[in-house]
Amino acid sequence: MKKSKKIALVVFALVPSLTSCLFLHPDRHSSENDNLAVYKEPSSYPKGYDKKNLNLTNLGYWNGQVFMPSQGTSAILVIPIEFSNDPFSEMELERIDNSFFGESEDTGWESVASYYEKASYNKLHIVGDVTDPVHFDITTQDAQKGYDKDNTYVQKILFAALERLDDAGFDFSPYDQNGDGILDAVWLVYSASYSTTSDFYWAFTTWTTEEKNYGGYVPSSYSWASVDFLEKGRYKPYFSALNGDAHTYIHETGHLLGLDDYYSYDNGTDGNQDSPTGGTMMMDYNIGDHDAYSKFVLGWIDPTVITKDYLEENDYTISLDSFGKTGDALILPIYKDGNVDYNGTPFDEYLILEYYTPDGLNEQDATTRYENLKMFGEPGLLVYHVNSRIGKMVADRMSETGVSWDGYCYDAISDALEDSATNYLFYYLYSNTRSYSLDDTIDEDAKSYYRGRLISLLSADEKKTYFESTSTMAGNRSLFQEGDGFFVSGGRFQDFAFDDGSLPQFGFTVQESNDSSCVLYFQEAQ
Repeated sequence: MKKSKKIALVVFALVPSLTSCLFLHPDRHSSENDNLAVYKEPSSYPKGYDKKNLNLTNLGYWNGQVFMPSQGTSAILVIPIEFSNDPFSEMELERIDNSFFGESEDTGWESVASYYEKASYNKLHIVGDVTDPVHFDITTQDAQKGYDKDNTYVQKILFAALERLDDAGFDFSPYDQNGDGILDAVWLVYSASYSTTSDFYWAFTTWTTEEKNYGGYVPSSYSWASVDFLEKGRYKPYFSALNGDAHTYIHETGHLLGLDDYYSYDNGTDGNQDSPTGGTMMMDYNIGDHDAYSKFVLGWIDPTVITKDYLEENDYTISLDSFGKTGDALILPIYKDGNVDYNGTPFDEYLILEYYTPDGLNEQDATTRYENLKMFGEPGLLVYHVNSRIGKMVADRMSETGVSWDGYCYDAISDALEDSATNYLFYYLYSNTRSYSLDDTIDEDAKSYYRGRLISLLSADEKKTYFESTSTMAGNRSLFQEGDGFFVSGGRFQDFAFDDGSLPQFGFTVQESNDSSCVLYFQEAQ
């Protein structure tokens, strides 16, 4: 079969992080005003740069990653990894299979497949199988020692497991649904218990750029987690094979699709308790449905962009139905110099609005506490600030990291599969981990909301959300309810500004709301 070209950016030391998305630490672009981002776009784009290339798949290619396809049929190859002193029980193997591929009614909540079928509004169909366990004649303690000496140890386990399957005549072809010669996704579920104090015995997603060939196919992104994560939610009776808790597996599969973590890795360092999205997201605290930004990036929704012409056609009144049920969402773009400043893709800066309802994929986590947090218990409007602008990292032998940001944001990029250049790559300017952002010059100390982040919740109580306790994270108080206004006189966030200081063209008031929808009345900002 045809084999996709993998990008080898030889001038970069690309070391995988413990999620599927990597932010390097290049030299930062110095802003003339540290309170604001200075967004410069190239005056002209070189030949081959196109807006259609600005997509999640292409961004993955630029970083040497091949993400699991987010639309159509994708396959997951699940390989149980068994250590000599901790063999799988038959019940555990049944639970793994059911937690990945079972029907909703046969699980304690959802399987990975049933969750993504619903979250994608039937745009993503996950299929796959669980292989027989691949046994390694080493103890869990020896495996830990191996990892301590070599942090690529899990990758070596991946290669060894695939080689065992290949030697046994395993047919890998069903796990390449798009025919690119690369396995859609590989899951390694190990038999030992997990540990919060060990990187090796935690759950993570990463990727390999080594083009190892197994039966004509090469791996790229893969996930690693303990079978014991399936007991984390302790659904009763949780010893039943039908009641595996798939939250962690669903979160990590989000990374396989190309989504980043929305919690902050800086959390807990030097007293930092940042929680930009407040915990209440699948890519934050592992709970609930995916949010509107994530579904936009994955191609599952097409939000309505709020413009003056659109509002005039609708008498400035817009009805927004339950996001979980319909995928309805609105984008409020930047308004600058008398014009809307929006490139029409998920990879820009804007506000995105969704009407949350505690049903569907949210119901379980709205009624049952997952560890120490729950989803919102009532319906209401959620407002998120997104800054997923794309920057260009170029080779810089003078910098400590060997790379630096060229200072521009890009609305069009070159095709990673066709561009043979090896001295630059494209990626997000901002992360929810502030220290991972290409541009960390934005001063947010004087604001009641996060700035310079990939996605952050504008909580209706006008307070940042923190990880100090459940009372400081997102809750019902974060929802905009009937009568609440945003960026209007007498409303909330009257001082809101985008990261470059620009303002929205319109504010709004929640005019009506019920269990399944709300009505928003928009006003032009004065």
